[in-house]
Amino acid sequence: MTESELIELMYESLGYADRNFEFWITATFGVILAFHFSGERVTPLMYRLIMFLYCSATVLFVSRWSVAVLQYAQFRQELTNMGSSVKVSSLLMESVISVAYLLVIGIGTLGAIYFGHKARRKA
Repeated sequence: MTESELIELMYESLGYADRNFEFWITATFGVILAFHFSGERVTPLMYRLIMFLYCSATVLFVSRWSVAVLQYAQFRQELTNMGSSVKVSSLLMESVISVAYLLVIGIGTLGAIYFGHKARRKA
């Protein structure tokens, strides 16, 4: 692959990771809003089903995000191996961003589950 193709693939991987994160955050706010407006009317079975689907989707989102990040790292490594002078970003900054994504997803998921549980118990 050429240098420009690798750079394009890197940014496509980043775009994919971002779109996946945006979909996760939309689903999270959807779950929060659903419980905000109907939490006390949700039956225990429905609550378990919603939480199972939401947690399963979160695992899927994290897995797909990880694939995109690994692809990005592979393309970045190929650029380095070919002696490219293009400086994309530092490894430290990429690590900080990855940890921040995972923290937001982890804390957000736990927060949505907690909020759903509390909203259901209001009645």
